[in-house]
Amino acid sequence: MNKSVLIISLLLLAFNVSNANAFFWDNTDYSAVEKAFKSDEPIQFFEYKNNKFCNGDISHINTEKYTRKMNSSKNHSAVAYHYFAPTILNAVAAHMEGRSDAQFFHWVDDFVTVANKRIMTDNFWTGGNSPAYGQTIMLYNIAVFVNYMDVKGLWKKGQREAVVGWGDELYEKSHYDHHSNGNRKQSDRWSDTVSRAAASYALWSVATKNLSQFKDSYRDFMSLQKRIKANGAMNQFFEGHLSNKIKADSSWDLYLETKMSGDMVVASYMYELVGMPAFDVENKKGGSVKKLIKWVSDAHIGPNNKLYHKGYQDDRHIDNLRADTTTWMTLYRMMDTSDSIPLAKHHLRVSKMGYGNAKTLTYIRCLANELN
Repeated sequence: MNKSVLIISLLLLAFNVSNANAFFWDNTDYSAVEKAFKSDEPIQFFEYKNNKFCNGDISHINTEKYTRKMNSSKNHSAVAYHYFAPTILNAVAAHMEGRSDAQFFHWVDDFVTVANKRIMTDNFWTGGNSPAYGQTIMLYNIAVFVNYMDVKGLWKKGQREAVVGWGDELYEKSHYDHHSNGNRKQSDRWSDTVSRAAASYALWSVATKNLSQFKDSYRDFMSLQKRIKANGAMNQFFEGHLSNKIKADSSWDLYLETKMSGDMVVASYMYELVGMPAFDVENKKGGSVKKLIKWVSDAHIGPNNKLYHKGYQDDRHIDNLRADTTTWMTLYRMMDTSDSIPLAKHHLRVSKMGYGNAKTLTYIRCLANELN
């Protein structure tokens, strides 16, 4: 083997063993993030102050029920994360509300037990929703739990290491280029899966101060951010290349567009926490995440909704009646306090009834102390 071939081979090997999204030509300035990550103090996500929305419940964890196996299924109710993920921030909210310390710490002990078992880390893709997608939903919630425990100083010896080890494995397995994900590649992911990964990895990497994982998140985010048009539309599912891929009547298109947009808000919020402007930064087309949410708001209930609603659209998620609700609107309002879009007012009205169907940021109004 000549010298040039050897060098190329070594470079390809380095590329393949590194993170699936790693690019040698990433010239992004991460100096602000690096500075934030050097601090000995946790980077606090939310206010974590008890308020009227902290009505959580501490559910019993059956430590024998959950295994390493993470199935895929066309029926969401058949997969383990559907039940487990919402209980995490539910327990945090209950503790914030002043529930028994003994009860909460018993729950944490059980949580660490399943973390040590590395539950939901072995992927079995048999059709339908991806197990990798479910792993990002788990990571979404575990990250906030880790941050809460860090901020409040509640860990016992060895507990944090167990949970972070579990989360890191969920992070690794949630990449599509693992053989257990049906031989699919990162390039096979739909836009809502990319956005979910961006938000999940942003939460996790900031909670654990992992720069490599943070870069992974930011690359996914920017791959979508560059597609936002000057008027705020992204058109991935609604009137875009993924339109009508799930239901023949296209009733889920706007729902998926909104879910994807919400993840972009969560990711933006986390980037801003560590000094990387993202929320209202415009791309070459003049689009931004802030404009994207304005478009989404108008598409659902704004003055232009008749323009976008070409036929029936399933809007139950904006009323918190679907697994992916508009819980993320709390973070949007923390970055844009004007409340100038109709969806913000709608959020304030319907979120008073809670987020019973949410799988991500279930008790966000409690955690972030969004009272008004």
